[in-house]
Parts: sequence; structure tokens; C-alpha cells
Amino acid sequence: VGIKQWDEFVETFDISKSSQLPKLIVWDRNEEYEVVEGSEKLEEGDQASQISQFLEGYRAGRTTKKKVSGPSFMGFLNSLVSLNSLYILICVFALLGVMIYFTGQDDTPQVRRAHEE
Repeated sequence: VGIKQWDEFVETFDISKSSQLPKLIVWDRNEEYEVVEGSEKLEEGDQASQISQFLEGYRAGRTTKKKVSGPSFMGFLNSLVSLNSLYILICVFALLGVMIYFTGQDDTPQVRRAHEE
């Protein structure tokens, strides 16, 4: 995720500027993600044991399923395909068209006609 897409990306997981970070979620790039109850965020202290508790809670099924926010998530996906990449694709296809045009012409020399005078 780039810097430009970061704001839109975190909004999909109900994270705002007032949220305490880091947050722990399980997301497999589908429309839903899971939050382990009681282990939503890391606090100062022994973070290794907090991550272990998070994993134990996930294995035990103490999770809450949440939906990814629709419009901002789709906006994030659309921002990955920027206008610059569209320009590059157009140039590549134009270059391929020119190459096909020139390779389609015969390289055989044409016979010159003798002028009768």
C-alpha cells in the first residue's frame, strides 16, 4: 500500500486518526475480516505474549466478523490502477500496432519497369 492509498485503505477496517494503533486483525482479502475479542490492539509491555494471546483467541474462535467498508475499499482498488498506468498501456498497444504494420509489409524489391521511349 502506497502513501497515497493509505488513508483509504485503513478506513476500510474502521481505523481513523483517533484509533489506537497497532490493531490486530485477520484478513484474507475477502469482504470480511475478523477481530479477536480482547486482543484488538497491542499495548505497551510484552508484545510477544499479547500476540500469543491473539493467536490463541483466534484458534479458540473468540472472534468477531466484520465487513470491509464497501465504497472506500473499492476506491482503494481503483486507485491502484492509476491514469499513468493507462497511458503506459496505450503506448504499448500503439507500439505493437506500429510493429505489426511494418512487419506486414513485403520486403521483396519491386521490379522496375523500363521506360520505352
